[in-house]
Amino acid sequence: MKIVILAGGSGTRLFPLSREEFPKQFLQLFNTNSLFQQSILRAKLAVSAKDILILSNKKYTALIKQHLTPLRIHPTVLHEPAKRNTASAIALAAKYLLDTEKAPADTVMFISPSDHMIFGKKRFLTALKRAKQLAKQGYIVTFGIIPSKPHTGYGYIEAGVPIKNFAYKVNSFKEKPELKLAQKYIKSGNYFWNSGMFAFTIQTIVEEFKKYAPEIYSLFAKYNYEQLYKNFSKMPDISIDYAVMEYTKKAAVVPTNIVWSDIGSLESVYDNLEKDNSSNAIRGNIVATETKHSLLLNNNPKQLLATVGVDNLMAIVTEDVITLVKYGEGQKVRDLVSRLKESRSNKIYLKHGRTLIYPWGRLHIISPKQPIILHLYGRAKKNLIVSLDKLISNVSTSNVSIVNHLGNTKFTQQQHSINITPDPQTHSFDLVLVAYEH
Repeated sequence: MKIVILAGGSGTRLFPLSREEFPKQFLQLFNTNSLFQQSILRAKLAVSAKDILILSNKKYTALIKQHLTPLRIHPTVLHEPAKRNTASAIALAAKYLLDTEKAPADTVMFISPSDHMIFGKKRFLTALKRAKQLAKQGYIVTFGIIPSKPHTGYGYIEAGVPIKNFAYKVNSFKEKPELKLAQKYIKSGNYFWNSGMFAFTIQTIVEEFKKYAPEIYSLFAKYNYEQLYKNFSKMPDISIDYAVMEYTKKAAVVPTNIVWSDIGSLESVYDNLEKDNSSNAIRGNIVATETKHSLLLNNNPKQLLATVGVDNLMAIVTEDVITLVKYGEGQKVRDLVSRLKESRSNKIYLKHGRTLIYPWGRLHIISPKQPIILHLYGRAKKNLIVSLDKLISNVSTSNVSIVNHLGNTKFTQQQHSINITPDPQTHSFDLVLVAYEH
């Protein structure tokens, strides 16, 4: 079995905790490991590192390396050359396994998001074993979470006739329901939360692409892996749910009672954190007086978050943003994000926080607005060329000046980049840029 971990998504549903350049899979929310690291460790319980395949966006290269290094696990990492959805990503993974790893067509692929929270290792492994068994029989297997309450933030799977004694054929997939409909689903007893995890053989998914996603299949059949990689931008931007799962006659669901959440809202962060005696989930430097049922997260060590006499508040403090949301309104963070996208002066906050991680080191944004002030620092054994176009959008490189460089860092400024010569003794570099928008 091959485990494919999808780590390319860029979400802002947890803004300002997650940003486009730092999506939620890299957040350390519930223990010392990030959600991405937890997904790797789960996979390692079932297969060896050589059977784990990570699909991600190229811009997350440094983050993935940073999060894999302490685990001492070395899976294969594929960087998608263009941003597409899960169906195209799965097709690319299948082609890689067939062409590069020479995997047999009956190899089972287990598809897992990298940004979900799962507790219950034994139950997870039991469900995975059952899914593998069904996948070998030609089914496309989904993992249905036995619901603990009528949840309006998840899609649902309607179970049909039983398969053996541990699974069912899928009757239908349901979109996120209103509360009354969710209550009806729970009462019926044959609906499960859709976890977004799948298992199938390479042969089965390719056959279903041929039937229901001809645009994907035509490129898959036409090219070998290297050619498909180069032409990946031609692939459609469509999820596996809409490309295949809504139409296939081979869908099966394995119910499981693992503790699971897709961490799709600030409420889900609150629900899965430990609470104090006043039902507050608290992280960071916080003083809460007469405060109840609130999520209080302060990620800025230089700032105090203090509350008095509030209930049902979700307060998030970072280095550059303070967000206050009423509990129960977390889905409306999407509306906030939409407004920020339309703001020329504020949309930068969606892209990243104050500190970004690159393969060469770190970029700290001292000032995100006019004048833009950036602090670059890191280590390199040889000369380093840093593209200014990628660091600073909407800025003419002719309007960039280097105002300070520390130690023996040397540099030459070119039209669109900086050529940095690190200190020959320490191999470190440290410099500050000032840029003006044109």
